[in-house]
Amino acid sequence: AIGGANPDAVENAPKAMDLVGPETIVDQEDALSYSTDAAPSIPLYSVADLIAGDTISDPEGDDNGPGTYTYPTNDQLPEGCFDVTGVELQSTADHWEFTNHMGTVPNSFGGDEGFSVQVFQLYIHDTNAPDDAPATAEGREGVTSTFQEEYHYRVHVMTGQRVVEDAEGNVLA
Repeated sequence: AIGGANPDAVENAPKAMDLVGPETIVDQEDALSYSTDAAPSIPLYSVADLIAGDTISDPEGDDNGPGTYTYPTNDQLPEGCFDVTGVELQSTADHWEFTNHMGTVPNSFGGDEGFSVQVFQLYIHDTNAPDDAPATAEGREGVTSTFQEEYHYRVHVMTGQRVVEDAEGNVLA
């Protein structure tokens, strides 16, 4: 198991090793900080922030969650395997393509996609969504963190599963 969570507040630990966002908006240690009384609350940021630079860079070696997490000592999870070093956005007239840049990407458990330990999640707030569209600030099941604003869609990618869901968890694609 990932180590270094506050033992008195483990219920609120964010379980996130690395978080990518424009440095002026998201400080990873602040965004993932938690206590015995409160889980983390992560800010959302505009796609315009992404499009302006096409790539959000993230420092190498900051895959320690709120600053205290440590890797287990086994061969399946080599140090750096959760270290996101950037997210690239390609935008066309009808879709966005996000590419995660990572440290070591092992396929320790033989996933068909070529990776098996990482899980990627993208949360999307749609400024054009109708007022009655499902929206929430709660993370996907298993995510301890909440968001400072509501989102409408989330993309969840792990070995063997790629889904786009609405905020209520209904699979859209």
